[in-house]
Amino acid sequence: MSMLTARLLRAEKRLFYIRLEKFLAEFISFFAGYHVVASEPHYFLETDSYCLNGKIDCILGDSREDSPLKGSLAIVDFKATRMPKLSGCFTGEGLSDFQIPAYLRLAEAALKQEVHSTLFFSIRDAKAEVWFGAIQNVLSRGNIPKKAEDCVTRTADVFMNIMSEFDDKTKRFAKEVSYGAFPFSPPYSEQCQGCIYNKVCRILYKIK
Repeated sequence: MSMLTARLLRAEKRLFYIRLEKFLAEFISFFAGYHVVASEPHYFLETDSYCLNGKIDCILGDSREDSPLKGSLAIVDFKATRMPKLSGCFTGEGLSDFQIPAYLRLAEAALKQEVHSTLFFSIRDAKAEVWFGAIQNVLSRGNIPKKAEDCVTRTADVFMNIMSEFDDKTKRFAKEVSYGAFPFSPPYSEQCQGCIYNKVCRILYKIK
């Protein structure tokens, strides 16, 4: 770490703590009564033709006595700032972000429990972006999403269509890998930008 970087970090130390405190207060207000099932677990799901694997930031269990979903799971993926919106990731052109569906499949297969809530949570903005299910702030009683009709439950057609498309595209991706339709290790990152599977493949590049 350079001297300049160290000075900048020290200068923003107070701001960092303020943001962290705000984030924790907001997060706890939505998940009071839940318990931590797993933190950054690495799960694998093997099928006949492919293997899913992923590390999930946080899995919570609903322990609330008065909850109709007691015993169910909630998946939280933390983001620094930007959070993908469901409306922008599942359109007439199909599913373009596979992270939440993949985590749901992995968690349910590993833990043998249903996931009823999945969401992104911004650490910097202390806000949640819910994809499936709903969460409620125990202090304000406000819900996310605000309108009941905007809540995507497990029985909703949108949920079924998203998970079905995720499964279909994952199988097709595995098949095309086995056929050698594209290189296993592209020599440069730009080669991935136009690929329709770049969101499910998620190859990481290291700068050396």
